[in-house]
Amino acid sequence: MTESYASASETNRNIMLYWDQADPFPPDIVEVSEIWRKFCPAWNVTLFGKESACLFLRDNFGVDVVRLFLTCAVPAMRADFFRVFWAISEGGIYSDITFVPMREPLFFDPEKDLTVVKRPDGEIIRNGIFFSKKRCKEMKLIAYEIMNSVSKRESSHVAFATGPRIWTRMLWPNELGKVAILEWEDLFGKFIKFSRYPSSTYNTDMHWKELQLRMSIYQDPPEIPA
Repeated sequence: MTESYASASETNRNIMLYWDQADPFPPDIVEVSEIWRKFCPAWNVTLFGKESACLFLRDNFGVDVVRLFLTCAVPAMRADFFRVFWAISEGGIYSDITFVPMREPLFFDPEKDLTVVKRPDGEIIRNGIFFSKKRCKEMKLIAYEIMNSVSKRESSHVAFATGPRIWTRMLWPNELGKVAILEWEDLFGKFIKFSRYPSSTYNTDMHWKELQLRMSIYQDPPEIPA
C-alpha cells in the first residue's frame, strides 16, 4: 500500500468524528477533534452531534432516513447509523472519538473504494475507523442492511442491529478483493493511538453494552416535517 492519497479525490479528503449531543461539546471531545486537525491540515475535519447529524441526513437523504436514525435509542447506534450515510455522501475517514492520529492517517489503500480494519482477536470487522470513497457500493450495501435492521427491529443487540456484525456479514470474506481489510497492527501504533478521553462511557453503566441490557434499543421517533 502506498502512503499517498493521490487516488483519494478532493471530495474524499474528509474526516468525520461524532459525539451524540448538541453543542457545546465537552472540552475533551473538542480536544480530540483538534488533534485530528493538527495532524491532518489537508483534510476537512468535522465534529458532528445528534442535531447536526439530523440536518445532514435530512438534506442529503430525506426525512425517512432521519426517522430511522432517531428510531435508534442508544447513542452508539446513532453513531453507527450516521457514519455510514456520511461516508456515502462525502467520502473520507470516519473515526470514533476513541482514536487520535499519531501522524497523517494514510492507512488506506488508494486502489480500493473501502479500507476497513479487522479486530485483533478474530475475523470481526471494526466499524470504529475506516476510509471510504464517496458513493462506495459496499457502503451502500451496509447502509441498506442497517436501514432494514432498524426498520424491522430485528435484533436487541447493538452490534447486530447497527454495528460491526453487519459490516462483518457484508464484507467478510473478501472473496472478490474489492475491500482492503487491514490487520489491527497495521493501523494501531503506526497511524493511530487511543485518545483516553475522560468523557468515555467505557466501563460505565452508560456504555452501549450496559444500556442494551436494561432498555429497548429502539424508540418511536418524533414527528419530522417532510
